[in-house]
Amino acid sequence: MTDKTQQKPRLRTDRTGADSPDYLLDNIGFLVMEIGRLFRVNFDQRMRRLGLTRSEWWLLAHLWFFEGMTQQQLADFLDMTKGGLAKLIGRLESKGMIERRGETLGGRATKRIYFTTAGRALGARVDKGARQLVREAEAPLRGEQVEKLHELLRSVRQSLLPRGSHEG
Repeated sequence: MTDKTQQKPRLRTDRTGADSPDYLLDNIGFLVMEIGRLFRVNFDQRMRRLGLTRSEWWLLAHLWFFEGMTQQQLADFLDMTKGGLAKLIGRLESKGMIERRGETLGGRATKRIYFTTAGRALGARVDKGARQLVREAEAPLRGEQVEKLHELLRSVRQSLLPRGSHEG
C-alpha cells in the first residue's frame, strides 16, 4: 500500500483547450501570479541569509520607498490588518531596525514609521538584493523587450485598478 501523502501530483494530460495544463502558460493571470510566487520564493532565500522573514523584508522594502508612512497607511499599502502590522513593527523595532515617531495631525495622535541607522543599512541591502533579482529575471530579455514588458504590465495593472484610484 502506498502512502498517499508521499505521492506526487500528476499532470492531467486528458484535457484539451481551456482545461489543458498548457492553457495555464497562456493565461496572464496564472503567469503573473506564478512569476510573483517565484520572485517571493527566490527573494525569501536571499533574505533568509540576512535573518529576515518574508513579512519583515516586505515591510522594509516598502519603507525604503515610503519612509515616514503612518501605521494605517502601511497597513493599507501592505494589505495587512492593523494588528498584524503592529506586531511586525514591534518585532522590527525590538531588533533595532525601525522606530515609531509620534506626531499630532488635525488634533489626532498618529505614529509614523522610520528606519533606524542600522535599519537603513539593512534596507539598502534588501534594495540591492531586490535589484539584483530583477536583473537576473530580466537577463533573458533584450533592452527593448524589457521596456515593452514594463509598458505592457503597467497597462494591465492600470486596467485592474479601481476606477478613480489614486494608485496609478
